[in-house]
Amino acid sequence: MPALILALLLAAQPAGAARSVTPAAPEFPANQAWLNGADLSLARLYKRRVVLVTFINVASMNSVRTFPVLNTWWQRYSLSGLLIIGVHTPDFDFDADPGAVKAALKRYGVVFPVVLDNEAKIWKAYANEGWPTMYLIDHKGRIVYDRLGEGGYRAFETEIRDALAAFNGYSAPTNLPLVEDLRKKECFVATPPAYFGTRRGRSINLNSTPEVGRDLIEARDGETAFKGKWTLERDAARLKQDNPAQNAFARVIFRGAQGWMLASQSGKPAKAYVKVDDYWLHAGNAGADVEWDDHDRSYVRLGPTRMFDIIKSPTDEMHELDVFPESEESRILSFEFADFCQSPPRKE
Repeated sequence: MPALILALLLAAQPAGAARSVTPAAPEFPANQAWLNGADLSLARLYKRRVVLVTFINVASMNSVRTFPVLNTWWQRYSLSGLLIIGVHTPDFDFDADPGAVKAALKRYGVVFPVVLDNEAKIWKAYANEGWPTMYLIDHKGRIVYDRLGEGGYRAFETEIRDALAAFNGYSAPTNLPLVEDLRKKECFVATPPAYFGTRRGRSINLNSTPEVGRDLIEARDGETAFKGKWTLERDAARLKQDNPAQNAFARVIFRGAQGWMLASQSGKPAKAYVKVDDYWLHAGNAGADVEWDDHDRSYVRLGPTRMFDIIKSPTDEMHELDVFPESEESRILSFEFADFCQSPPRKE
């Protein structure tokens, strides 16, 4: 089916809604590279599997945070007729490298098959709009349900069960709960992503000297600043000095429930120290990837480019997040933040 026609059909349905129109799922192009499995085609799976096609990216916070849900569904339903296929379409230069994607998938425990969509052929065929997106394809090869963005897991899992029931009579055990979304009366707000590098066209003053402890006002939300010797590359800001005294740093003013950083270190791994509001992080506000040295200073350990879960907050008050890489050739590609309704899913 041409991508334009599919796009019109998909646009006619609200995201996360049962479909009155069920278009045929576009086929995967031939000769694509695959991880965690051999070359697959939807034609070979016709009448043999219910398929969940999910567009993922290992450099996207929202995508990475769906991996626990996808892994749970793989464990629950793969022996009952569900096949999950990830489509990895890159967003940066580094995540077009199969080795980098393979290492990230291993780190997140992803074992279902993933096709590398480096030329965005599959993305275009599905008229896809972002990460993460999930398309549920029944055993007749029709798209029967889809979801753009995080959340909606309970409804999506119900659709998986219904599709399996129509396929082979599957009935979920009575003691198997659905993956549950985090329910909040108020989502509050989160700062938009901050991307660095010349490709994104973001204007950054690398010669700025940010003041520590200035009053945080609404107008500063999302403000970024750098101190020390930095240079802009295509996808990142790179530190051009050793920094044992922590004189150089990158800062972002943010609000939200959780903050992630995409960063790397060339050569030997090195630390990047992290402060919020000029204080070291502690167990109550540190993300899952934060460690502490012998002086209780909080840091993350940089190496090959990857996402770091660095900060969490119980409110949507604004904060200053400072990152102090200790070594030259550290790179910061982006910061991303989540609101309270996007918090990682939990089971009930």
